[in-house]
Amino acid sequence: MEDRLLTPIELCERYSISRFTVYKWASLGLIPYIKLRGSIRFRQQDLLRWEENKLTGAPTTKLL
Repeated sequence: MEDRLLTPIELCERYSISRFTVYKWASLGLIPYIKLRGSIRFRQQDLLRWEENKLTGAPTTKLL
């Protein structure tokens, strides 16, 4: 399965955030990214996993 690489601009559109925020999150290690020839890219697979880890609310397992 080929994993699509997203640009910072595409991430801005995906999360409705500014480009500054994208670069800030990346520099602080708050969002997974890879660096290619001096540019940062975001693997869709990593972002889906990151989003899952950010979920809040009801637990997914039933408590007895």
